[in-house]
Amino acid sequence: MKRWTARVAILACFGCSGVAAWAIAASRPAEPETGDLRLAVEAFMVDVRDAKGRVPEAVAPRDLAVSEDDESRAVVAVEQPGEPGFEPWRVTVLFDLTTSGEGSMARSARLLEERAQTLTDLGWVEVVVADPEPRLIMPATRDALDLAGALGRVSLLERGADRLVEQRREALGLLERVTGAERQQVIAEAVREEVSLVEDRQRAWLGWLSAGRPRGPQAVVLVTDGFDLSPEAALRRLAGEEVPAGTGESLSVDALGKALTAYRWVVFPLALRGSRVEEPSRFGVVENPDNPSVPVLGTFRIPGRKSPAERAGLAEAPAPVPQRPEEALERLAFLSGGEAVMEADQLDGALEGLAGRWRVRYSSAREPASTGSSLAVTSTREGWSVRAPQWSGGATPEAVAALRAERLLLGEEVPGDLEVVAVIETDGAVPRLEARVAVGSGVDPAARVTLVAVGEAGRQVSHRRAVPSRLEDPSQVRLSLPLDLETTGIDRVAVMVEDLVTGRWGGTLAGLVVRGEEADEAREAFFDVDLGLLPAPRPLHLLRPDGGYLRGPVSFETVVSDPTIERVDFLLDGRRVEQSESAPFRAVLNLGRLPLRRLVEAVAYDAAGALVARDEVTINAGGDQFAVRFTEPLDPDALGAVFDVAAEVEVPAGQRIERVEFFRDEEKVATLFRPPFRHRMAGGAATPGFVRVKARLESGTEVEDLLVLGPGTADRVEVNLVELYVVVSDRAGRPVRDLPQEVFEVREEGAPQELAGFNSAGDLPVTVGLAIDASASMFAKLPSVQEAARQFLGGLEDGRDRAFLVEFDSRPSLAAEPTGDLDRVVTAVDRLESGGQTSLWESIVFSLVQLQGAGGRKALVVYSDGADQDKGFDYRTCLRFARKVGIPVYVIVSNNEAVRTDGIGLRTFGDRLDRLTRSVGGKTYLVRSGQDLTEVYREIERELASQYLLTYYSGAGREGGWRGVEVEVKGRGLSARTVAGYER
Repeated sequence: MKRWTARVAILACFGCSGVAAWAIAASRPAEPETGDLRLAVEAFMVDVRDAKGRVPEAVAPRDLAVSEDDESRAVVAVEQPGEPGFEPWRVTVLFDLTTSGEGSMARSARLLEERAQTLTDLGWVEVVVADPEPRLIMPATRDALDLAGALGRVSLLERGADRLVEQRREALGLLERVTGAERQQVIAEAVREEVSLVEDRQRAWLGWLSAGRPRGPQAVVLVTDGFDLSPEAALRRLAGEEVPAGTGESLSVDALGKALTAYRWVVFPLALRGSRVEEPSRFGVVENPDNPSVPVLGTFRIPGRKSPAERAGLAEAPAPVPQRPEEALERLAFLSGGEAVMEADQLDGALEGLAGRWRVRYSSAREPASTGSSLAVTSTREGWSVRAPQWSGGATPEAVAALRAERLLLGEEVPGDLEVVAVIETDGAVPRLEARVAVGSGVDPAARVTLVAVGEAGRQVSHRRAVPSRLEDPSQVRLSLPLDLETTGIDRVAVMVEDLVTGRWGGTLAGLVVRGEEADEAREAFFDVDLGLLPAPRPLHLLRPDGGYLRGPVSFETVVSDPTIERVDFLLDGRRVEQSESAPFRAVLNLGRLPLRRLVEAVAYDAAGALVARDEVTINAGGDQFAVRFTEPLDPDALGAVFDVAAEVEVPAGQRIERVEFFRDEEKVATLFRPPFRHRMAGGAATPGFVRVKARLESGTEVEDLLVLGPGTADRVEVNLVELYVVVSDRAGRPVRDLPQEVFEVREEGAPQELAGFNSAGDLPVTVGLAIDASASMFAKLPSVQEAARQFLGGLEDGRDRAFLVEFDSRPSLAAEPTGDLDRVVTAVDRLESGGQTSLWESIVFSLVQLQGAGGRKALVVYSDGADQDKGFDYRTCLRFARKVGIPVYVIVSNNEAVRTDGIGLRTFGDRLDRLTRSVGGKTYLVRSGQDLTEVYREIERELASQYLLTYYSGAGREGGWRGVEVEVKGRGLSARTVAGYER
């Protein structure tokens, strides 16, 4: 029976930021060859030297002794380079600019450049620079000239930032100005910052080096000036303080060393001592013809010369460099069987030893799924020395699992191949994890669990074993275990699950569930039944018809996976209009003459008339639709003691969901970060009330849906809140800002309305649609229009505001989807080319459809030369549609005839435009051909920045239809402009 072992890594982040997004592949350390004998054999590389310090010509198994976890192990074979199956070395030269000085970086690069041939003789060599994130400078090569060129470019173009030294310099400067308890606070904060910086660097190195690699030996030349294992002791010495007894290490390289050893890396830290007095080093000496060995630890000095401080009679301030950086680097090299290189001539010996390393195979008693074992290798030959790894890696290192979890917290997709869904119960004495893992077939449940968490209480790490249970579906297992996790203030939790035998893994952001007082009574219902976390196939799926906008008769089809479905009803905006009683269930619905935003629903029933499933689509909502809706329960009137709620979220193009929250009445009971958005609740029809779901985008925009529970209350709550965006102008047409609420009066159908809200809307995010005429008649005008559009987009705030571009000639098309990346829209503007006729009215409708689904402020800015050549779309349809959607439209027409006659010469074209733009609170601009459009676009920007937001509740129970709205503003010469009304 095959044994399956899994590990779960949980990393909770409480407002975390600045975590590097490292490239961690789905692979794991290479496994031994398959076969009964080979499964127990491990291999590693060793540097063996004889009594004279030379690589011996032959090494036999009897010459070496291997112990694993202090138990002697048999050496199976010792293989020499050049033998069959001995792959060439894979060498990574990694320059870490963050922890390296400018001089040492350049010296190291030049030294390696001189040895490019020696490096490529070893095998494949790649060059990587981390500043702070790793980036590839030279892909793996065996061409010495290419490698030398890459290293030469590094020495000339890359500069060490040495942030650690900069942080210490700032801390020492603060310490000169404070005394007493404040000094201790400064030191404590400086230590925290240094620990954070160094741990970040270690994660960056590990992230790159743990990416997928081929089988074979691997070595990394790590160029860094190192760090102190005890930052507090170093800072206190630099500050002239005594170091209290017990001030120990607060940094470690052991986890990094073990992880790299598990991936078969041999580490060679390269931190050169200075080679010229102009380039001092922190590592012990500066060479000088007169005095070739002058100590400079802590203070950089040139022998025979006085420093400026000495000439002024002042004491020399110590340099804020690490005091014992070689300790960390030597420890890292020792753990991996490598060598710390701090002299130029040491590098030649290290590379020679690397070329002559032997591969040792030994019989291991370690379980394949273990996290590794300590390793000790000695020689039985007198005078021989052995340099070997101190750790025998097993499953994927725990540090790598944590990095994968951090990627999830950053919103990145993980490349693992296990499907995982999980929730964490955060209320109660002991938090609890519930997870389901789709493991496929042929796997038996025996699991190990690793927990890694970061929160307000610090980074929490624990490694656990757990036994998963088989679900009804044999391809899935369930994990359930208590957690030693501080859950106060949790923001989000990442969950990693790994089969440590096969290396298969996967992850997700866990849902956070809060149980109320009913948790103890209903625990069996919550945790001892199938949680329903993985979504079952949809019984009914309503397909969305194709088309930029839909009107008139449109065919709707469904896909049905439940054989019990006998009938499907089709509803349009909540009213049943069609019925289908045979598969495939489809219907033709008349959507009307205008492409309005409509809700189409399909409701499925079985032969007995019982409700089986339902699905819905919102059409004509454009690319910026953001909505959330409940999909379960199907029947809120008939709920048991435990019931499931589920929601679907429609996300605007280019945006991402930050979270989805479920509420029972006003209490938040669950926070989910990834679909499926579903949750199990206690208390159904016997406990009337409501459930609410709120979805939030990373941009901060939120939408909600609400469902009332209890007999006869299966309905969503409809709130008749009317929003009016208003622009106030003076007699000269200039927008007026900073008016108080008291000067505004709103009437609906002539009746005064009480304002529920009043705000200056100019600082709120806005979505702007740009519609630009690219017909043949625009050939000469298009460049100036493009320039003005670029400047207009430059006035919006990147990341906060959103925009899109519609290009129109004979037909409109979406040239750039709604996005907060305004540079993408600028690029689309630059690509416009003229050709075809002008479909102005259809293009306005098409553009307004794109805006229907956008939330908050929105506006449409149209530019055309006024040559109205619409064949299939008339002005009246455009006017009716614009009035119904109520989005401000600004139209710029460049036409000399229209300017000369004020629009009359073009069959009252200007009057038509004025009627349209006035009815929605916009404006028409008639300009001459060749006129600079920059000021026109600036005026539109000023108007949008000067808007007021007025809200009021329309009277309930009124009949539908058009409702006229008027806004008056008190003040001499002031006038208000907003939509003419709205459709109920």
